[in-house]
Amino acid sequence: MKSIFNLVKVFSTSLMSRLDPSKSLPPKGVNYEKISFSLKGLERTAALFLPENYTPSKKWPLIVYLHGGGERFSEATLRFANHQLIRGAIDHYEKDFPAVVLLPLCMGDKIWAHIPAKPIQTNWRLNTLGTESAPNVSDYLTESIQYVLKNYHIDQSKVSLTGHSMGGEGAMRYGAQHSNKISAIAASAGSAVIVPSDAPKLAKMNIWMYQGSDDHISTNALARQNVKAIQDAGGKVIYKELEDVGHEVGENFFLDPNLIDWLVTQRLHS
Repeated sequence: MKSIFNLVKVFSTSLMSRLDPSKSLPPKGVNYEKISFSLKGLERTAALFLPENYTPSKKWPLIVYLHGGGERFSEATLRFANHQLIRGAIDHYEKDFPAVVLLPLCMGDKIWAHIPAKPIQTNWRLNTLGTESAPNVSDYLTESIQYVLKNYHIDQSKVSLTGHSMGGEGAMRYGAQHSNKISAIAASAGSAVIVPSDAPKLAKMNIWMYQGSDDHISTNALARQNVKAIQDAGGKVIYKELEDVGHEVGENFFLDPNLIDWLVTQRLHS
């Protein structure tokens, strides 16, 4: 398998420069915390954004943001958290921020969730990862979510996943594998690979997919194929494709004024 470190940083720099990840403060309306827990004898960390008015007297929605392959850090520091696209959504939210945000860290030569060998994938992903099943951090992701559920007052019917690029792909795949625990998936440019057998599970979930028409990494052809498979399985998908936009479509997605409200109002299907 080819190294995932061959991933190129494809985000447009305009949003990141506006966010200024070197800032020593979290986005407005939230506080930063670093959580740590043990997994297979090793200490692991993740970042949290907590609403400034967080109180254990009420249950809060949890948004789990999965970063892209070009946004890897070695530690879940405030700089790491400030570097993620979700920060733009938080900064531009005009009301009291309504959710706890978990930012896990996908380290090393890994992806977020298991993808079987020889998947349906784009040429870009084939040239980057080959046909073998790449190592993944799904155990770590599960443990980080469980840590937050155990230590913070979370509404377990409102645990959603979102992400861009590798993070969008991970949200779709991990969400399908844990469809009985995830209330919604909002995936940006997450169609570099699809697993057709996931469609019946995704059909029972709340799904929002965002795609650029000119993206060669996550292509609109695979995105549309996935949407059709989910619809054929009886599901409904919010699908938005931006014309003349490439892989930087995440900039648009995480500045969509409806994104946060949509995520926090979706409930786990019974």
